[in-house]
Amino acid sequence: MVPLGSEGNKIIASAQDMTQARVSLKSEIYAFSISIQSKSGFNETLSKFDKPVVLSLHAVEGFEPSKGGMYAIGEQGKLEFVRGEYAANVLTGEISEFGTYAVLELERSFTDVPAYHWASPVIHELAAKLIVQGTHGGLFEPGREVTRAEFASMLVHSLGLTTAGEMEFRDVAADRWYAAPISIAYKAGIVSGKSRDAFEPDLPITREEMAVMVMKGYSLGKDQEPVDTNGIIFGDMNLVAPWAADSVTEAANRGLIQGNRHAKFEPKGIASRAEAAQVIYNLIQK
Repeated sequence: MVPLGSEGNKIIASAQDMTQARVSLKSEIYAFSISIQSKSGFNETLSKFDKPVVLSLHAVEGFEPSKGGMYAIGEQGKLEFVRGEYAANVLTGEISEFGTYAVLELERSFTDVPAYHWASPVIHELAAKLIVQGTHGGLFEPGREVTRAEFASMLVHSLGLTTAGEMEFRDVAADRWYAAPISIAYKAGIVSGKSRDAFEPDLPITREEMAVMVMKGYSLGKDQEPVDTNGIIFGDMNLVAPWAADSVTEAANRGLIQGNRHAKFEPKGIASRAEAAQVIYNLIQK
């Protein structure tokens, strides 16, 4: 592990250009690598691990976890958030590749998400951790309906999933931005199509579909305490599709979703991007 010193300034500048965010360095930047030299003098540099390894980095005093964390810094400053734990000024996470790593804070501003917006803290924290993205021209569009592709992408990034799988959706072209996250979510068993061969990526996601997807994401790799799925949580549970009823009830009991002020869930209603961000935030806090 080699600290990069003053070379880090160029790396941070590249990261700012790539993310269109203000990036602040909160630790040393380390180049992490390993090479093997054979008896004959042949050198080979390894690029990946067979199994993840634990990496811990010391953050400077005053680091704010809600504004960032540990990141892998790739070519041209491309950042990838590393999920992990923060305690006593130390960030600890699992990594699967060699490369450049640092503790950073990212400040991303959206002109349509002022500080007084109810979802502003959640949106800005998720944006700093690269879990959600803006749309265009410095906008987040918090009130716009969220699509099935957008929510699948949010889930994949929040869970740190990277393994893609084979899928045969005729409406998910390989060159579209959502092809990779949908493939990853499909491989993980989080999503399915609206029909056997169609995913309908641009279709707005219903609240009951969102509940099913978030519960499938929640269940990955977790030892779960059982919760009651028989109670009537919302006043309109009779409108929830049978295939979504257990997920809606469990997601509500686990604090992942909420109803409206009239104790209704509105299962066929469409979630906004701000509401989807809140659900994702609830998920990563569990």
